[in-house]
Amino acid sequence: MSTFTNYDSVAASDYDVARLPIGADIMEKFIRKNSPADYEKTSLVDFGTGTGSYIVELLKSGMKFAMCTDFSQIMLDKCEAKLLTGGFDERFGVKKVCLPNSGFDNDEFDAAKCSMVIHHLVKTNENGVVDDWSPIGDAFSEAHRVLKSGGVFVVAFSTPEQRGGNWYAHLVPDTRARTIARCPSKEKVRELFQAAGFQVANEEVMKNHYCSNETYYDHEIFLKNQRAWFMDSVLSSATEEELAAAKAKVNELAEKNELKKFLEDHDDFKNFGCGTIIAGVKALSSSAGR
Repeated sequence: MSTFTNYDSVAASDYDVARLPIGADIMEKFIRKNSPADYEKTSLVDFGTGTGSYIVELLKSGMKFAMCTDFSQIMLDKCEAKLLTGGFDERFGVKKVCLPNSGFDNDEFDAAKCSMVIHHLVKTNENGVVDDWSPIGDAFSEAHRVLKSGGVFVVAFSTPEQRGGNWYAHLVPDTRARTIARCPSKEKVRELFQAAGFQVANEEVMKNHYCSNETYYDHEIFLKNQRAWFMDSVLSSATEEELAAAKAKVNELAEKNELKKFLEDHDDFKNFGCGTIIAGVKALSSSAGR
C-alpha cells in the first residue's frame, strides 16, 4: 500500500485530469511481444490499477481480460464504473489487494503490470533515504508467483531524475526531495527483477508521452485548474503549508510575467524523460520467486 499518498482522498478529486495513461502504447507493445498467449487471449493482473485508465486502453486494443487490483476501494469503485461504462462488462474483474499479498493462485495470469506504484511501497529513514528496498522485491516476487511460465511483467516507474524532473515539482523543493528519495534507479529495478526470477526483456524511456499533453506546457495551468494539478504524485504528498507557498509562488511569477521562464528553466523531462517502462519474463521452467 502507499506509504505517503492517501489515494482514497485523491480518488475523490480530479484524478483522471492529472493522471493520464501515459505509456499505455509501450505496455501494449511489450505485452504483445512477450505474452505466452496471443494478445487477444491474454489475461492480465494490474497491481495498482487506480481508476482503470490503463486498462481501458489495453482492453480497447484487444487484450482479452484484466483483473484490476488496488488497495483503495474508492479507486476500484471508480475503475469498475469506468469499465462498465466503456462496455467491457465480461472482460474485467476487480479485487482489493494490498501488496505483496494478492491472494491469487499460482500461475494464474499471462501478464501483469504495475504502473507508477513501486515508489509507494518503500519508506525513508530518519535521514530521508531508503535503506530497505525489499517491499518492492516482495511485490515483484508476488507478480512472479501468479504468472504462468513465460508470463510477462511490465513495470512503469520513475527514477529519481525523472520523478523530480517536472517543472512544477520545483515549486515544492522539500517535497520533491522527499519524493525522489523513494524512487529506485534503473539498476536497482533490474536487480530486483532478476532476484524475483524475471529475465529483463525490454526497457524504454518515456521521452515525450507526458510532455505531449498540452496542459503540461500550459504555464498558467495552476491558475486555471490548481485542484487537478495538485493531484500529481509529488504535489499530492506536500503539506498544506508547502502547497500554499507553491500557489503563492505561482501567483507571484504570473504577476511578474516570469511563469513561462520558470517552466523552461526547471523542465528536466526533456533531458531524462518522464518515466521508464521495463518488461521481464518468467522463465519457462523457473521456480524462482516462489
